[in-house]
Amino acid sequence: MRRYGFGALAALATLLTATPVALAGEMVFGRAEVRIETAAGVRIFHVELAETPEQKARGLMFRRALAPDAGMLFLFPDRERPTMWMANTWLPLDMLFIAADGRIVHVFPHAVPRSRRAISSPHPARMVLEVPGGTARRLGIEPGDRLSWRRLDRQRSVSVPFRGRIPASPAGRSAQEYRPTRPCSRRSSAWRCRAPRRSPAP
Repeated sequence: MRRYGFGALAALATLLTATPVALAGEMVFGRAEVRIETAAGVRIFHVELAETPEQKARGLMFRRALAPDAGMLFLFPDRERPTMWMANTWLPLDMLFIAADGRIVHVFPHAVPRSRRAISSPHPARMVLEVPGGTARRLGIEPGDRLSWRRLDRQRSVSVPFRGRIPASPAGRSAQEYRPTRPCSRRSSAWRCRAPRRSPAP
């Protein structure tokens, strides 16, 4: 699931007509346990984490199957508007948009596989949880429900090999060239973000 942050219609047009960039190899994702408090009880998911630009660009692309309690949690800086699409994604997905306090603010059900329609929330969001299509309705997950998550053993990650092409970013930059300004912290509070570390001199 490719992820973009943009705020203008011109950027959207660029997104839909961008030239693809080739990427190949393996992608390693962290793991997390997600709990959603619904009117009918607590729902638990075991998901992968998309934190880096490369992980967000790959998302759930090229997956052939997804367990009922599986999915992917995308983490975003506070100044970035999460906007999703289904390019190169072969499974229908429900997208849950979550505010910084863990409240679900928008549910987009049954996103169409391989569609390039841009999907976003009418309300500010800091996270997006992607789960198999139909999950929200089946489990009674609605806006206003609360989500919390905890990081699992970082060594228990998932490698997803593939050979294919994914679209470039709206600005024409590849995923490797894009960097968020305030990546979310890997420690302490799940909702806290920190300033990026400086890269060592070459």
